[in-house]
Amino acid sequence: MLTLITDIDGTLSGDIEGLNEFKKYLKKIRKQIFLVYATGRNFDDYKEIKRKDNLPLPDALILNTGADIYFYKNGYFNHNKIWNTKIDSKNWNNQKILNLLKNIKEIFPQENIQRFKVSFYIQHGKEEIVKEKAELLLKKNKIKANVIISHGKYLDILPENCDKGEASLFLIEQKKIKRQDVVVAGDSENDLDLFNKFGKGIVVANALLKVKKKLKQKKFYFAKGSFAKGLLEGLKYYLYEKGYENEKICNINK
Repeated sequence: MLTLITDIDGTLSGDIEGLNEFKKYLKKIRKQIFLVYATGRNFDDYKEIKRKDNLPLPDALILNTGADIYFYKNGYFNHNKIWNTKIDSKNWNNQKILNLLKNIKEIFPQENIQRFKVSFYIQHGKEEIVKEKAELLLKKNKIKANVIISHGKYLDILPENCDKGEASLFLIEQKKIKRQDVVVAGDSENDLDLFNKFGKGIVVANALLKVKKKLKQKKFYFAKGSFAKGLLEGLKYYLYEKGYENEKICNINK
């Protein structure tokens, strides 16, 4: 069995035609795939895009850029509290962080603050100065945290050692999945932690240029297709080229 850990927005979602092709193919091989969505969305936002785009039902969810993990079992998503305990620390206080970073004039808070993720919108073109200011403020206040910027307009503050990659490592450990049996996929900066933790990855054609540049020296699959078409292209590549499936099913031209 192959485990596919994929981002949603900009990777799986974004092109309905490509998504339909992906779903059609996935249906044929569903028993051979352990499917995980790794997204910055919270649970309510995930449910919204799941309904809107009619996304395939995954086996697990990594939400809030790695801060929350859910496993699907018996018709329900079960929140994994062990992971939350693991990333929690005495100096983590989401309300304190929110109040502290409000002093940065180039950002403003997103709605619905999460227990282990504090998020802001960034003014256009201000991402570098915002990252510098946020890291400095957190350091001065002795708060150990992970500062992640994506698409140049979203700022996420997470507990130290918390990101999509770390959450994925915890998830596969819980499910006793070998790292070499994992393929990751993404398009933006908050997916880099996924690629940095695993050896097999799909970089969709619409991925940000800065993401492509950071990954170009590594042996990932750079898809010609964008969004779900690229995801499907890469999935077929790894299923066939890496020996997880037979040529008849995985022929990329089918």
